[in-house]
Amino acid sequence: MEFKAHMFREMILYEWRQANVQEEDLKRILPTLVQSFLKDMAYKNSDETLLDAEVRDDDSPNVWTLRKRGEEKVYMFSYVFGHELFQILMPLAQAKLRRFDDETWKEREAIVFALGTVSKGCIRSFQPRHLAMLVVLLVPLLDDLCPLIRSKSCWTLSQYGAYLLKGSQHRSYQHFERVLDGVLRKLLDVNIRVQNAACVAFTTLAKDAGEDLVLYLEVMLEHIIRAFGTAQRENIEIVYNAIRTMPNLVGGEMITKLEILIPQLVAKWEQHSDSDKDLYLMLECFTSISVALDVGSVPFAQAVFKRCIQIMEKQNLAKVGISAVTEYEKETILYSIAFLYDLAEWFGSGIEYLLEESNLRLMLLGYCMDKDPDVKERAFALMGVLARVHPVYIQPLLHEFLDIASKQTGVDVIRENVNVAANACRTIGELAVKFYQEFSSLIVTNVVLSLSIILHQGEVWDNKALIEVISITLARLAWNFPELVAPQMEHYFEPWCKSFSMIDDDSKKETFRGLCAMVTMNPLGVGSSLFFICQVIANWHHGYLDTLMYPLIAKLNQLSISDKDIFPLLRCFASISQPLGVRFAPFALPVFQRCMDIIGIQELAKVGLAPAGAQYDKGFIIHSLEFIYELVGGLKSGIESLVSQSYLRDMLIQCCKDESPDVRERAFALMGALARVFPVYLQPRLREFIEIASHQLIIENITSETLYVAANACWAIGHLAVKVGQEMSPFVVKFVSSLCWILGHNEGFNMALVDSSAITIGRLAWIRPDLVAPLMEHFIEPWCMNLSMLIDSNKKEDAIRGLCAAVKLNPSGVSESLYFICTAIGSFHEIKSEDVKIEVSEVLNVYKNMMGRSSWKQWLSRLDPLVKERLAIYEV
Repeated sequence: MEFKAHMFREMILYEWRQANVQEEDLKRILPTLVQSFLKDMAYKNSDETLLDAEVRDDDSPNVWTLRKRGEEKVYMFSYVFGHELFQILMPLAQAKLRRFDDETWKEREAIVFALGTVSKGCIRSFQPRHLAMLVVLLVPLLDDLCPLIRSKSCWTLSQYGAYLLKGSQHRSYQHFERVLDGVLRKLLDVNIRVQNAACVAFTTLAKDAGEDLVLYLEVMLEHIIRAFGTAQRENIEIVYNAIRTMPNLVGGEMITKLEILIPQLVAKWEQHSDSDKDLYLMLECFTSISVALDVGSVPFAQAVFKRCIQIMEKQNLAKVGISAVTEYEKETILYSIAFLYDLAEWFGSGIEYLLEESNLRLMLLGYCMDKDPDVKERAFALMGVLARVHPVYIQPLLHEFLDIASKQTGVDVIRENVNVAANACRTIGELAVKFYQEFSSLIVTNVVLSLSIILHQGEVWDNKALIEVISITLARLAWNFPELVAPQMEHYFEPWCKSFSMIDDDSKKETFRGLCAMVTMNPLGVGSSLFFICQVIANWHHGYLDTLMYPLIAKLNQLSISDKDIFPLLRCFASISQPLGVRFAPFALPVFQRCMDIIGIQELAKVGLAPAGAQYDKGFIIHSLEFIYELVGGLKSGIESLVSQSYLRDMLIQCCKDESPDVRERAFALMGALARVFPVYLQPRLREFIEIASHQLIIENITSETLYVAANACWAIGHLAVKVGQEMSPFVVKFVSSLCWILGHNEGFNMALVDSSAITIGRLAWIRPDLVAPLMEHFIEPWCMNLSMLIDSNKKEDAIRGLCAAVKLNPSGVSESLYFICTAIGSFHEIKSEDVKIEVSEVLNVYKNMMGRSSWKQWLSRLDPLVKERLAIYEV
């Protein structure tokens, strides 16, 4: 409401300012404006509606008239000048609505219209006495001689129902009861327009009543029953709509009160011929009530069920030209199938007694082959629910149903009608659960192939319901036919896993069961795709990880240590260990030990000492190191329990010295990860690690093949510097010399190495600024330029911290490069660490004091405006 008030205020004031009228002027002339609006809202003698109030509706939203313009103005002004407007309208209403002469009916109808229009905008101005006054003024108008006043009074009174019930005072309820009684009486009005308005008003009042509806339910039902007998043919749909609404508004024990409607509905149902289109509306009423009433409506359900079957039989004859009495109407078939669907959902297995003597099964088979997609869509929906609640009814024609349903899953067929395919797919899944013994391998293989193609094209289809149904059906097929589904899993496993998040929790259990069956049957087919499903499962119910992981671990241990089928399994484990973090801990030990064994055997094979049959293949080492790297990233300090008693440290030294750049690249990545989360583990051989890493940064050793080796070695050095501090001192100058050369010649290197160099220099400067400061003049500018191109992060803040520490020791030595220093600092959107902010502020103030306030201000003006703006937060 606040937003609307603000929006309308701006619109109104903008319009009137064009005429040099201000807000205070508007308030002063508001009485005149209201009179003008009411004049616009009044019917004109030229309006066709006056000639026949039942033919045309000038209040239709599709008809723009002067009356509509007046309504819009009153509506907008009510939100902006609510109190003032209401104070003007009420006296006008009191004066005009007490008159009943024919000459003033248009003015009276307009004021009634206006009172309904302002009901929401003027809400803050309402007081109990105002509501009481409105009821006193408007309820008598329900019996006005003019039909247009009666119909508009119904609408206006319904707009105030919620306010009448808002208070708990008995008097408020009395007013609501009086309004409700008046509106219900108008359901029986002689004028169709009034009947229509009364039905709409009744629905509005019933919704507003909420839980209080039970107080008036019996009275409402009595009036609805009476309306059955008097509602005009054109208006009966509104009565049916009111009935359909009732079950949604009534809850608890009071729902049984609706049984009073059943005899009336059945009687009306029997009055209609089979070709009467009102049968559609009545079927919707039956559906709504049957779902609400449970077993209480069994007798009526049986009668309606038999009538539906008879109607469908006649329609089938009419379709093939046998019946000369009945014309074929597709809508009749659709409504009948929809009712039977809801009936089956409601009865569940209890539908059996209705089906046992019917020929629905054969008709349903025909509808599933119908050329009309709407009929097929409803038919497969009904078949799906029957397969779930009473599958034995489908069994005699099972193979025929399966054959037809499977043909709907072809990609070309689905393009023509997605909803038919979705319902057919759901049916196949239901039948797979119930009759898996009777499925042919050809049906399963063809369906899986078709569904996997659709899953791969999920973004093209952009249909969440279809993807969800396909995912569940694949799971059901996988659970019952893992030997047929698993060999094809590589074609759809990843998109299938991604679709898991779309499925509701109940279906997730079923889907997960099918997934586990496939993984057990073909663990090597999972590959890195397992990452997606493990993420979702871990966030949904991490207990289910046990079911999924242990078959994979068992497969890993079954494979020979020299079997390359280990590679996809290790990639699978690597892809999930870091994202799952500590949730992977229960499964980490067996995989870690297996990787250690693999690396050990490969190191022996490299020197010809491996067991018989084992040959050196660096791929085994690479995949093992990648898994351990991801494991360290996921477990963080929790890795201690795994590596403390292992020989990983010694083995890592060997891998860091390996001849293969690919092995060294992974080894230094693992070294950096350990330095970050568990540096004490590297301590016993720290000097060796540092020396080997420094060797990778010698310029002569950096080639196109070793760029990533150097980048990872540099990265590891930076992490060690932060963790071991002064122990890095003997190597600082050597490292900085190599790294500054890389920064100065960055055209020949990849960004990973250049970025790592800029960060690592900063970290070295942080721990030993006294060693870095004297060298800065040789690399300060490329260093700062590279830092300015990095995105905000903790590692960038580390580097800026080191930059500030070194600059403070030698500010005059790099004063010529102040522009680059400020550019690096100003590249931050926001520095998170308070201590870094303090360091930056101190550096900037050092230069400000060196230059003097005037020169400093002049120098700042030369900076890029964005950099200058960001430096302003340091109050320099």
